[in-house]
Amino acid sequence: MEQFCTSHPLHRRIMPLLTLVMGSVTLIFILAMVQPSLPSGWDYTGITITIPPMMEVPTSTVLSKPNPTNSTSVLLSSEHLRSSSGVMSKPRISNNSSRPRSATPAFVFSWNKKKEKTMEHIHENRTENPLTAICLVGGARTLSIPRVYRSIKENLIDSISANTVTFAHLKLSDAPVKKQDKFGYFRRINASRDDLKIPLEYIRPHSVVTYQGENEERLLNPKCPLSREWGIRHRRDLFFTGANEVRLIGQLHAMYNCYKSVLDYERVSGVRFDAVAKIRPDAVWLFPCFTAKELLLREEGEMVSHFLDLFIFAPRKYSDGFQIFYEKYIGCTSGPWKWAYTPEEAYEYPFIRSLRSHYYNDRKIPVVIRRANRDESSAREQCEKQRRVGVEECMDIVYSDNFEEQSV
Repeated sequence: MEQFCTSHPLHRRIMPLLTLVMGSVTLIFILAMVQPSLPSGWDYTGITITIPPMMEVPTSTVLSKPNPTNSTSVLLSSEHLRSSSGVMSKPRISNNSSRPRSATPAFVFSWNKKKEKTMEHIHENRTENPLTAICLVGGARTLSIPRVYRSIKENLIDSISANTVTFAHLKLSDAPVKKQDKFGYFRRINASRDDLKIPLEYIRPHSVVTYQGENEERLLNPKCPLSREWGIRHRRDLFFTGANEVRLIGQLHAMYNCYKSVLDYERVSGVRFDAVAKIRPDAVWLFPCFTAKELLLREEGEMVSHFLDLFIFAPRKYSDGFQIFYEKYIGCTSGPWKWAYTPEEAYEYPFIRSLRSHYYNDRKIPVVIRRANRDESSAREQCEKQRRVGVEECMDIVYSDNFEEQSV
């Protein structure tokens, strides 16, 4: 009887199918459980941030260095996923500050019964208000100054589109004092979590990642160092080579991680952005920015608009340019590094050489870096870079915090 069953034609047809189904189920289960590893010394600490109602996220996370004085943290995991009833479970409180399994903040969406209406609302408005991801990336520095964070919120985030989602990846400790013959000195400005509390409550990002800035050397690829010889060819022989190599790599690593957060958001929400913008947290927006609609219409959607590396706006079809530099760098196995040697080149090369987009440096984009004070030698030079207003007017706007007399 057993021999008959195993040799029966029906059995020979069904068993391979059952084997394939069971194998697929097992593979899906494994992929769902496996998460990328996190660099040593990082942990999650939860904070609650209110975000625009079109996509409700009850809790987001802060990625930071371990704090031994505070062992209580909010850990987001798969158990926070929406239950069968559609209700989001509350985050669990854990007294275990051990390293989490994922290097990316957990983006968990709380869709209510109005999900379909909410999604329709987004799509109906995306012609006039394209869905734009904003990466607020870099050293926090002067972000705690009201002139800075208010201008970012009012003149960039609220002005570029009614449909925006902001991802903040902020470095708390600044690099040592920087000196350049042409641009003067850059005073070191460190920030703390307490400094960022009010700015982040005002900006209301979807998620926040903070990095203390210690042991950044671990980001470097020892197989592909930035050499002074190649730096000279890029006219940056000292500023981003040797001990300063981590300045460039740290900047691009932060943007790489922020863009991964954008991709995770798309994957979890099922919504694809129309554009991705990169902005700095230590800059003042003099006036409202061009709208996302206007920027997407340039060259019929084939142009990436930017002002140096202070602001970069990429249509979604070209936004992978934000991750190309760091992917190339960490994938390099034989040095020295021969590609971009400055932040400007690190974005220009991917967008132009790799993706073949138009890359336009628009000096009328109204954004200027704010230094510690207007007396620093590099402060005036920042206003001289832009072409939106005169230098003196620019200085008055950037270094004035009197909101009664002058609106942001």
